[in-house]
Amino acid sequence: MGAGRQLTRLAPLRESGYPYLMQALAAQHNLAEALEVYAQLSDCLRDQLGVSPGPATRQLYEQLLAAT
Repeated sequence: MGAGRQLTRLAPLRESGYPYLMQALAAQHNLAEALEVYAQLSDCLRDQLGVSPGPATRQLYEQLLAAT
């Protein structure tokens, strides 16, 4: 999980670290924090680039949301 946090901190616009972190948090039964990571990504991409997270990350988010 530390690697995922480091990836998102060092490269906040690189989406690939966020799903890794979300999965690690979900594996530790911390769904609320995993969903918050998605919200942070979504906000960052919208504010900086005017785009949304990609389909794979959105799908993971929806799976985690359904698990709550």
